[in-house]
Amino acid sequence: MCEKEDKTIMDINSSDLPYEAKEGDVLVIDNNIIVIDIEETEKRH
Repeated sequence: MCEKEDKTIMDINSSDLPYEAKEGDVLVIDNNIIVIDIEETEKRH
């Protein structure tokens, strides 16, 4: 499960996530492809 910007929860299968994704990473969904937003993730840590 992932928390969206509006604090609602979105169910995403772990098999759809990037291999290196971990809790706390900021994810971006673009054309049904999920990628880690490294810059935004670093800002929030």
